[in-house]
Amino acid sequence: MEQRLDNTPIKASKTCSYVETINSTIRFFLYLLVVIIPLAISPSSLNQALSLKYLLFKLVTAVVICVYLTMIVLRGAKIRVSGLELPLAIFLIFMGIATMLSANIHTSIEGSYIRYDGFLSYLICAALFFAATQSFFISGQVETIVKLSIATATIVSVYGVAQSQGCDPIPWGVMMFEKTRSFSTFGNPVILSGYLSLMFPLAIALLKKSKSSVDKLLYSVAVTAIALCLVTTMSRAAWMGGIIGLVLVVAGLAQKKRFNIRMAAAPTVISIVVISLASMAIGLPTVAHKATSTFGFSGSVDSRLLMWGTALKMIPQRPLFGFGPDVLDLVFPRYEIPGLLKYNGSAAIDNVHNAFLQLALTAGIPALIAFIVILVVVFIKALREIKRSQSVSPITVGLVAGIIAFLAQSLTGVTGIATSGFLWLNMGLLASIWAEPKIELKPVTGFAKYPLLSSIIVVGIIGVVLSIRPFISENALGQAWLATQHGDSRAAESFYKKAIVYNPQDDKAYSGFGIMLAYEGYALKNMRLWSEGMNYLKGSTQLSSHNRENYTLLGLGYLYGGKVFDERNFRYAVTSLEKAAELGPNNYTTRDLLGMAYLEAGRMEEAKHNLLMALRINPNDPQTHYHMGRYYEKAGHKEDALCEYIAAVMIDKNYKDAKTAYERLIKRGND
Repeated sequence: MEQRLDNTPIKASKTCSYVETINSTIRFFLYLLVVIIPLAISPSSLNQALSLKYLLFKLVTAVVICVYLTMIVLRGAKIRVSGLELPLAIFLIFMGIATMLSANIHTSIEGSYIRYDGFLSYLICAALFFAATQSFFISGQVETIVKLSIATATIVSVYGVAQSQGCDPIPWGVMMFEKTRSFSTFGNPVILSGYLSLMFPLAIALLKKSKSSVDKLLYSVAVTAIALCLVTTMSRAAWMGGIIGLVLVVAGLAQKKRFNIRMAAAPTVISIVVISLASMAIGLPTVAHKATSTFGFSGSVDSRLLMWGTALKMIPQRPLFGFGPDVLDLVFPRYEIPGLLKYNGSAAIDNVHNAFLQLALTAGIPALIAFIVILVVVFIKALREIKRSQSVSPITVGLVAGIIAFLAQSLTGVTGIATSGFLWLNMGLLASIWAEPKIELKPVTGFAKYPLLSSIIVVGIIGVVLSIRPFISENALGQAWLATQHGDSRAAESFYKKAIVYNPQDDKAYSGFGIMLAYEGYALKNMRLWSEGMNYLKGSTQLSSHNRENYTLLGLGYLYGGKVFDERNFRYAVTSLEKAAELGPNNYTTRDLLGMAYLEAGRMEEAKHNLLMALRINPNDPQTHYHMGRYYEKAGHKEDALCEYIAAVMIDKNYKDAKTAYERLIKRGND
């Protein structure tokens, strides 16, 4: 007889075969989700992994929702209540309000590029939680999805470990992280670590549950591979999550038994094997240095502390609804603590590396409280089930330990739909243990069901189309950036136009295309091209009026126009760059360009002030040194100008403008 996760027998269901078929279909798509999404990559594009995973989350969720609604219309349903419905509804309400009050509503709905942590992502997470709670009834079903998850995580881990050793058969379009770190199919070692933290305790649980020698061998390989990949991510958050997950699984399985050495034997052996393999793979000194640096106050540790300090300063500014989901990069620069500039001179921070602070910042304190209540209820009910059952289910313990391990690593890591989706799915699997059918929905009878079914189909198709369009747009945008880097402006133009057609609200496509055209117009002295580019740049500021980069690029475009077409454009450049500096006062690029705009407009003192500020933020930028030399030359300070030109050339030996300016001044002195 089948059993629930709490090991209590469950009687054969008397539900009609049609309803069971629908639930089986939903489970099939959730099985598919845990296999295809972690493995999905698009290596030829700039955004190699996350946008495709986001698309698949949207598509699978849309199908699951449509299937479930169809079942309700045709046969009705018994809604299983887990006790989490009220806090989840409150959480989503506050997220929705935060979205409507956001600095950029479009971004807060869809999520920002390469993060995808907007309101839509939270709706997907809630839908996955609900689907898991409603469609998983017996322990065998949950065990199946867990086994599929671990099989997939093992493949992901083996690939990640191979990457860290320089063995990567996939030709990536852009390498965003060091080749010595595992990022596997997630394109980011920190995001990968979140996924593996969730899976590692489940792999240990399956190892503990296995009976045959073959199963024990297979799950030992899985546990070792996942643990080794956690190490080769070189993420301290991953290591912390892995250790916490290991300890919790061992402690959880010992609940009904007296602790003995055999319980710790397998984890101990695996730990020794992993440490030995890691020592051979990346070197024990490297691992030891990374681990001990956790207790120092420099580098990434110091930068995180400064981020958290800035976050704590920002939260009281908008405590109820935050600044809006996934728009932190638009508002963070205005509050940034100066000490952080040495780690991030561009001030383009979109995540504070703490999921709880991030939630308070973007959605407000009430949303954070609602989320914490959800977690507390999950853990209380799960522990109650563990204590109530005669024997502890390793799967239940693995789910609880995985969720806690994920949350632990998220205290210093980053989250997003690529990992949060699996977190909420696992919470739904856990909630299915105690969820009970309490709300009965009757099927729709008569003619009314046909327009309802038609509406479900139409809305589903619209949802799929709306899901695919941003994906096509972002891939085109990534290809446009790559084409620009390779100097292929015609291909870039085609990709930019495609990105705009498929997502007219994407200000990044407008600004990227605009500055490319403006520069071409400047270089070719073609006013038509320059004017077209300026129209796109103006459009980007209208689409996202809080985006510092858009105003910076608009100002740069006016600088181009002032140099070759009309000097009055310098005044427009000043206005645009002043707005950019207001939005990001500590961005050295903005300060550098603003200094140049003031210089061209004849406002010498303001030019000097901004150029010096840019150099304080980033003393190693050759362009700013060159511009400082331009200022000194115009002010009649020849020696100071020569020093700045020399500094620019020393930083970048191929900086032709600085070399030419230096040689010109030297020749003038000799004359």
